[in-house]
Amino acid sequence: MDDTSAAKRKRLQPVNLGNDSKINTNGYSIETHQPNTSKSFQQIIEEVANDTEKHVKQLVEEKEEKREMKELMEEDIDNNEMEEEDVNIQQKAAKIAREYETWKSNAIYLYSFLTTYETSFPYSTTFDWGNIVERNNDIAKQEFVYGTNGENAFVIKAFTSIPLGTVKPSPFVDGMVGEFNCSDRIDEIALVSHSGDVRRIRTMPQDKNICVTTSSDGNCYIYNFNETDPQPCKRTPGGGFGICWSNLLLGTFTVCEEGNLHIFNTEVSEGISIKNVHDSINDVCWNNQSEIMLSVGEDGRALITDYRTLKTEIEFKETHEGDANACSFDPNYSTLFITGGGIDGFVRFWDLRKPNQELCHLFGPQDGINCCCLSSINKGFVCTASKDHIVRIYDMSKVGEDQTSNDADDGGSEFLFGHSGHLNEVFDALWNPEIPYVIGTSGDGRDIQFWRPMESLMKEDRSILKPQFLKL
Repeated sequence: MDDTSAAKRKRLQPVNLGNDSKINTNGYSIETHQPNTSKSFQQIIEEVANDTEKHVKQLVEEKEEKREMKELMEEDIDNNEMEEEDVNIQQKAAKIAREYETWKSNAIYLYSFLTTYETSFPYSTTFDWGNIVERNNDIAKQEFVYGTNGENAFVIKAFTSIPLGTVKPSPFVDGMVGEFNCSDRIDEIALVSHSGDVRRIRTMPQDKNICVTTSSDGNCYIYNFNETDPQPCKRTPGGGFGICWSNLLLGTFTVCEEGNLHIFNTEVSEGISIKNVHDSINDVCWNNQSEIMLSVGEDGRALITDYRTLKTEIEFKETHEGDANACSFDPNYSTLFITGGGIDGFVRFWDLRKPNQELCHLFGPQDGINCCCLSSINKGFVCTASKDHIVRIYDMSKVGEDQTSNDADDGGSEFLFGHSGHLNEVFDALWNPEIPYVIGTSGDGRDIQFWRPMESLMKEDRSILKPQFLKL
């Protein structure tokens, strides 16, 4: 083996520097410190433990700093979201205010008359029509009842004057449109205390001086204004929003409470309960020509319950995408009814003879519908009260008609009129049962409004009185 091969195979040997040495590397001196081999094993263990404790403490502190930083970032995000939500609310309020000002300036061209009744109580969320007590060729003196909310809630009976003859056009001033001769345009007649907020009020069809309310205290109350000193007669339970009188069974009404239906009669102290009809019921309605009830709820179903058997006879599944808020039988066609969506905002038409087969639907507000009503004297007309403060009128004789692109932006061809007189959510929109084209509306605020659109807007060509989908 030659020296060269031996040199290649030679391994580098470690340099023994001792405890403190210096290595000279290209002119630089590097000090090295060797561990003190004189330490005991126990000392070494303690040093390692101390180092580990310091390291763990440092990790905990870093983790705590990260957590605090994350909380600060999430708080900033929440604040930004809250600020964004506040901005959206302000923008929405500003938009409604602009629409309201535009509506006021155009009201003279939209309404035959408009009367605004501003209550002296905190809120008036619900109303219903009463009797016509006086009537001539020019004026009808129309009674109505309404309920209020707040610590001291009341049920109030009042009247408004509705023009039947000539109305002189006038701009919107102090909540009024149209001039006509009357001694009092609006006034109060009676006031009775109410326990809890009045959620909904409805008058008896056979005697409009009798009404029933549902209350936030979980009960329903009957008032008889035929009496000199009307006092509420308590019926329990019944604190839901849905309430309706039967047109066939004198003094009989139904109220809803959670998922149950409760049927009462003014002459009987005890009622009948049908349990667990829905998960939660939002509205109920009696058929005008039979002893059946229609109910809709949070589960999106529409159910037909027979009063004679106290059982559900027909089920309409998934009437809306989400909950169904309102319902109404057609007073002119006993097998037809409509439902109003709480999320999808549609009004959908159904036939008892064709379960789960939608006849047609009307495009409504994105925010949802609180009330829907078919007119008993103006066949084919529908009105809805919605969460977006607009009351809409539809003419069902126009379903399927061609329309311009501009008209399509407002809804289908059947959309006829939009009332923007309320600044907040509207809960009730009810056709007058005796005077054509007159509607009363109330909602989240002090204003109750009675109005009639211009006749020219309501009496367009209606040669197709019965739409194709009604020819069953």
